[in-house]
This record gives sequence, structure tokens and C-alpha cells, in this order.
Amino acid sequence: MHKLGLVLGGGGGRGSYQIGVWKALREAGIDREVQVVSGVSIGALNGLMFLQGDCDAAEEAWLNISPSQVLGLDNLDLSTRPSFAELPSVVRAAFRMPLRRSVFSSKGIEQTVSRYIKMDVVSQSARQAFATCCCIWPPTGQPEYFRLNGRPGPGILKILLATCAIPLVFEHVSIDGRTYCDGGVVDNAPVRPAHEEGCDVIISVHLEQPPKTQGRHWGTRIIDVIPSESLGRVLDGILDFTPENVRWRMDTGYQDAMGVMEDIHRALSRP
Repeated sequence: MHKLGLVLGGGGGRGSYQIGVWKALREAGIDREVQVVSGVSIGALNGLMFLQGDCDAAEEAWLNISPSQVLGLDNLDLSTRPSFAELPSVVRAAFRMPLRRSVFSSKGIEQTVSRYIKMDVVSQSARQAFATCCCIWPPTGQPEYFRLNGRPGPGILKILLATCAIPLVFEHVSIDGRTYCDGGVVDNAPVRPAHEEGCDVIISVHLEQPPKTQGRHWGTRIIDVIPSESLGRVLDGILDFTPENVRWRMDTGYQDAMGVMEDIHRALSRP
């Protein structure tokens, strides 16, 4: 009997691609076999929606998230909130300001998480869930893999805000006297937690091409789901939550996952 893990990389607005992958896994009946979920940044949020088991609700959530809802602009001294089309000039202006730690407030992410993630379901899930953060103080620059099962809701929320704290974009987060930012800076394909939990088959879903190296994990078969085309860069990818591109990325994820479905079935059928 194989132990199946699901690894979800980071990439902001590009993360709707992973919902398309989930739809393909659900259609094939494979999503029910996943026992460990390891995510970083937006992949961690998608992973927790995966634990809740409602793919249709996750799809609806993504299609109803507006750019302004996620990208709170509380840190900027502006008389009006800019539209999404004006973000390039806003970002450039913010980066020119000295001593600014982040362009956007994390309040939008906090509200989005509180709306769509059921903390008690995550805490009590029989499936193991991990979120990856990067420790920046003390300045180790190393990834830390937080197990989310069994934690109270506020603790889970803080870890989620930390794993989504893209440097300069969202503010970093303090947890137990240590300071963290987006774990994708150092490990954007966090296979290690799933491997250490004994998964011998891992589906690793990337949001960039080519994907960053995952290292070698002896005794584990890793099936990569890699975007067949670019999902965008920063302003047209990471910071892009527009419905039309959310839908396009979902469709691309579904097709790319179907393209490796035979490999997944083959790995799971091996003795």
C-alpha cells in the first residue's frame, strides 16, 4: 500500500492552477488517497482547502476573490485606492520609498483566509498538513516546516500569514520570537515534510517553469505537474487575481494534470 503526498508550490495569483490540478485528481479518484499535504505560500492555502475536501467551493472561492480583496493597500499613503490596472505604478512608487518593509498589507489575506479556511477542520484533520516558512530572524535563511494539525486556529492563521509573506510585497510575521517570510524564497517545492512522513509517491505541483530543484529523496517517486506555458511573472502572475486569468490557469492546471495521470496511476499501482 502506497502512501501518497501532495506538494503545492507558491506563486500568488498563479495558484488557481493548483485547483485545476485538484479537479483532475478528483475526477480520477486520486484526491481521496492523499494522506499528506505540504504547501508553501498560496500552495499552503490551497492545501488547506484541499483538506476541507470541497473542490467546487475552492473553485468558487478563487473566482470570487478580487485583487483589491487580497492586495490590501493599507501601508501606502494614498488618498484613493488604486485600481488593479494602476498597480504597476503603485508598486514602483512604493519601492522607491526608503525604509518601507512591504508594499501591501496582509489584512486582505487574513480576511480571505478567515472566510474560506475552517481552522477546526484543519486542526482535526486525519491527513497531515504542513506549511513552509523562511526564518529571517535569527537570520538563518533556512526553511522551517510547520505541522498544522492539532494547532489552535490563531496559530494556524499566523503560520499562513507567514508563509504568504512575499518579501517586500507583504509584511513579515513573528512567531514565538522568530521572524518569518514566504518559504518559497528557500524551498518552493517542499517535498521534505511529505518524504519524512513516509510518502513513497508524491505529486508535486509547480507554478513556474522550469521548476526549482527539489533535491533527491531516496525511496520516493515524485511526479511533477509543471505548467505547459508561463502562468505570468509578477504583475501579470503573482499579483494577478483577475477572474478571467484565474479561470485560464485552472483550465491549464487541469489539462497538465491529465497529461501525467498515467504516470500517477502507474506509480500507485506498483507493488
